[in-house]
Amino acid sequence: MKNMRILCVILLGLVVSCSFPAIDGVVASDEFKVVTHNFLFQNSICEDDAFEAAAELILMGDVVGVQELNSVKARKLARMTGYNLVCPLSDWSSKIFTKHKIVEVGHLGLSVKLELPNGKQLWFVNVHLTPIPYGPYEINNITGIFGAQTFDPSSAEDRADIIARNKARRLEGSTGRNLLKAIEKASADNLTIIVTGDFNEPSHLDWVQASVDAGYFPAVMPWPVSVKMAELGFKDSFREIFPDPAAVPGFTWSPFEKYQTNTNAAGETIPEPFDRIDFIYYNGSSVTPADSQIIGPVGDAGSDIHIEKFSSDHRAVITTFDLN
Repeated sequence: MKNMRILCVILLGLVVSCSFPAIDGVVASDEFKVVTHNFLFQNSICEDDAFEAAAELILMGDVVGVQELNSVKARKLARMTGYNLVCPLSDWSSKIFTKHKIVEVGHLGLSVKLELPNGKQLWFVNVHLTPIPYGPYEINNITGIFGAQTFDPSSAEDRADIIARNKARRLEGSTGRNLLKAIEKASADNLTIIVTGDFNEPSHLDWVQASVDAGYFPAVMPWPVSVKMAELGFKDSFREIFPDPAAVPGFTWSPFEKYQTNTNAAGETIPEPFDRIDFIYYNGSSVTPADSQIIGPVGDAGSDIHIEKFSSDHRAVITTFDLN
């Protein structure tokens, strides 16, 4: 049996000096692999073969930020993989799996300080931001889903209204405030911070004129969460590797066949607005992204790595960092 620990964080604002040891067999490496994935709470990982697929994905990472996975299923996956698991009970959705030593658990259990075999320490934060309102639906006039309203993408006033609504609910709402607080508290150590999550919002690095010209998006949009992450000094690991969003869009929403079309406010069938809403951010100079790939189901043209029985409506992302 691998050496693993499971911690459920109950008290609000709790910081725990817990010293979970690394799992058996972990050795020093010049690479550090990070995975983020939304497991789709309602529909996925219900059968044994789906659990095997989920375990395969978790084992790809040194640390894995998971969203939409309840604690019962998370504990089963921790037993299957042998990974340490942190379940922040303040957030039913977010979980952290890692094979490395956990030195400390940070704000609300949304963050952990890890110690690697070479003695290097870093902070890891995982978050699941609210899907309401969902900006790509609003700007494409898809109403009645996730609180979306009708807007005119050609109107500068309407575009500004969309940005303001998303900022108010996602960045300034409870999930956004907890993200910023977790980052603030981790920053006190002056260590590298890696942030993963389903942000339920696109990136301003993607919604640029080149992507509009390529037909991916209807307008240039300064999406507020990614703008804030950049202001805080964080870099988007996927975009660092693939700086041209028109050439490599990296969409994580959605590989599901049923999400290939949608219906707008006029009742017309339109293509589903695909987007990149799952991110791996990092700051500091102690890590450098060497590669970043998209993980999805077998046969999915939008994925670089394919897993049998992949059962989520989000593709996963894996970034390999060089440890400087």
